[in-house]
Amino acid sequence: MKKYLFYTLLSFLTLLLITIGIGMVTTMHWTEASFFVGAGGMLISFFFSSSGDGFSRASTAAVIESTNGSYVQENEKPKLSLNPFLIGAVAYFLISFLFPYI
Repeated sequence: MKKYLFYTLLSFLTLLLITIGIGMVTTMHWTEASFFVGAGGMLISFFFSSSGDGFSRASTAAVIESTNGSYVQENEKPKLSLNPFLIGAVAYFLISFLFPYI
């Protein structure tokens, strides 16, 4: 549990440092940058944490087509693994709405 919490906080702090860096380099205010960094981090971690979505179905269809239908498709249920990077990114995204009021 300590390791899970450590990696969650590490991903949260990484997104915070990216936000501060973007705020220092560009003219964008850091509260606006936190929203975009949180949304991007959440989407990237969601992409790598999910399985059984449209991308895997499209690749399965390509295999079936290339083998002339001899490949037997396994029905894969869509699932999402809740890893610490996804939890940290979702938490950062939700807290980014509160940053202007802090």
